[in-house]
Formats: sequence, C-alpha cells, structure tokens
Amino acid sequence: MLTQWWGKIKKVVNKFSGCFAAINERHESGKTEQDKIADAKKMFEAQEKIRFNLDHAWILLRHQPKWIQLMQELDIKKSKPRSKSSITNISSSSTTSTHIDIEEGTNTCFPMSRPPGKKAEKRKLKETTDQLVQIQKLHQEKKERDEKNWRL
Repeated sequence: MLTQWWGKIKKVVNKFSGCFAAINERHESGKTEQDKIADAKKMFEAQEKIRFNLDHAWILLRHQPKWIQLMQELDIKKSKPRSKSSITNISSSSTTSTHIDIEEGTNTCFPMSRPPGKKAEKRKLKETTDQLVQIQKLHQEKKERDEKNWRL
C-alpha cells in the first residue's frame, strides 16, 4: 500500500516539477520564487484539471540527490525513443530540465552524494553477516584444533 501511495506522490510531484521547471525557464524579470511556484500551480491545474496539494512532498523532494537522479533518468528514458526532428519541435513547457536552479546564497543541509538504496543496504548487510559467520566458524575450528593439540 505504501508503494502504491509513493507511486501516486511521485507521479504528481514529477508533473508539478515539470511545470515549475517550465516556469523557471522563462526567466521572467521581477518574479520571486513564490510567484514562480504560484504560476507553476496554475499551469499544473490547467494541465491536469486538479489542484496541486502535495507542496510538502515537493519541498522535501526537490533538492534530494535521489529525486534529482530519478528525474534525470526519466528524462533520458523519454528522450531516447524520439527522433531529432521531434526533439526540436518540443515547446518550452516540456520537462527537459528537472534540475531546478536555486539562489547561490541558499544553503542546503542535504548531502551531495546519493545515499544507498534499500537493496544495496540489504546486500551489504548480507555480505557482512556471511563474513561474520565464516569468521566465527574459523574461530571455532581453531579452538577445536588448539584443544586437540593441547591434549596431545
């Protein structure tokens, strides 16, 4: 159930990120980031016929390395099957750039490298437990040999 909900959140936030990137690419003078977010919400509502109500999720996800990498991977997958002529005909409202520029004075407390995923963590844990089991087995064999040599 959690995976299904994450899929829904990811889909809606991805579409909103595309709207925000399109608004951000316009480089309208005098617009603050809040104005751009409001314009992106209007664009999203016009395109999807629903209001964007996942602000909290978008704020958390937009600067995360895993999210940025996911968006870049989706862009690569979407752009591969297209021909060169269809790429040049894409309007400026498309989601070709998911990396959102922020002011340089803004500090983020997120790490810049991508954290490991669930499968990598599980694989690493299994490898370490397998190694520990082998080490314990070798220690036990050594103890048995030492006891045997001591008896002799």
